[in-house]
Amino acid sequence: MSDEASDAEGGLTPAWLLTRLLETAAPLEDRAVASVVSFRLANSADLATADLAFTCVARQLGGAAALLGNSDEAAAYLQQALDIASRVQFCPEIALAQLELAELLVAHHRDRRGEAQSYLDSAATEFDAMNMQPSLNRAGALQERIALLDSRSPANPDGLTKREVKVLNLIADGKTNQEIADDLYISPHTVIRHVSNIFGKIGSSNRAEATTYAHRNDLIP
Repeated sequence: MSDEASDAEGGLTPAWLLTRLLETAAPLEDRAVASVVSFRLANSADLATADLAFTCVARQLGGAAALLGNSDEAAAYLQQALDIASRVQFCPEIALAQLELAELLVAHHRDRRGEAQSYLDSAATEFDAMNMQPSLNRAGALQERIALLDSRSPANPDGLTKREVKVLNLIADGKTNQEIADDLYISPHTVIRHVSNIFGKIGSSNRAEATTYAHRNDLIP
């Protein structure tokens, strides 16, 4: 995809300039700029800029909408960005859209934390593979926040998170790592990390012991 017609002097397009301006407004929490620029970019949400670095206009609009308190609009824009990036198979932008969706769901739709965790797991795996350390750090901070929220929910034994209990359920169902990944829409690498964390917390060395633990602690729905 490409921007609108290029600027006559600098070769930069209006959509590119506005997108970059919006990209800086959200971290600075500049709501005035976010509001004005979002209005001007609203008809360009399906574009992607590639002048210096590929980015979806919709993702920046999603960040601005979240800043302005419009969480439903933000979610729609971020989903649009994820769809656009997925169509062109641009992994960094896919992962960033997933991370921002996860952040939004945790902040404003806490009943959808499971969905947020799925987005986060996928994004973190990609950030790790692409060595995107700042984004990986951001994903780690969100994971800590989810863990804190989970700790305020009815406690699971041995500090298991809700996601780990879900993985444990699937282990008890006899699922392989690949099957668990398919069921939860995460990568096998992420499943391996969850399984390792589970085994460490419950003191298990294999799947049979983990299954026995799950039944003994009434963790099977």
